[in-house]
Amino acid sequence: MRALGFILLFFVLVGLRSPLSAEAVRGASLKLITPGEGSIVTSPIKISAQVQAQPQDLIRVKLVDRSGSVISRQLFLVNPSGDAILNFTTSLAFEIPRETTDGLLMIAVQDTNNRLVALRSAALILQSDGENLINVQSSGSDWLTITKPQPGEKLQGGAIDVEGTVIPLIDRPVFFELITNSGGQIGWKQLAVEDAGVPIEFNITVPYAYITQERDVRLVIRQTDIFYGENIILDSVPIYLSP
Repeated sequence: MRALGFILLFFVLVGLRSPLSAEAVRGASLKLITPGEGSIVTSPIKISAQVQAQPQDLIRVKLVDRSGSVISRQLFLVNPSGDAILNFTTSLAFEIPRETTDGLLMIAVQDTNNRLVALRSAALILQSDGENLINVQSSGSDWLTITKPQPGEKLQGGAIDVEGTVIPLIDRPVFFELITNSGGQIGWKQLAVEDAGVPIEFNITVPYAYITQERDVRLVIRQTDIFYGENIILDSVPIYLSP
């Protein structure tokens, strides 16, 4: 009877713990497949990606040079009746004033409030003529794992705890931002990075202000490249915040 009691107690404790062990949120909503980092490309650039998006979201493709000038861009509306996961392809034409130049290709998903949901990028060598040398992009979808907060979670109190693991692409800070549905930044924090490619387990508190009622907010996690001044990778978690 005592042994049976211990067994029953074990299952009770497991049952009590299971709701608290939330599923990890992984940055896998967007994957740039080609062209990969370091590809040599001529116009038009053939782009393939796997995109997880909601109806009426926007898919934005942008190509910039080292001065930050936009060389080419495209914008697509996600089909309201389409699948949530899309095999996205497009051809991006561009012109450059010299034979070769460096460029940064970015593909991003924006929600119906024009907030960035996810972004991936690849540094390319652009050439006006010649043969393409296309690399397949290494997986950047597992750069981030968030265990807290969970999507759709309702939080309050002026600060949120963010827990997870990040594998930074570059030795620059990782930024955590809270963006409302009107586009305002109501809180931010940064995580120092010493070595690119080395996993960092984090547990940080992001304070927020300017909230007087429950708001639709995105927790945005990103890294920015120093040479282009652009986001090179980004993911987000939708949550609700109250005062």
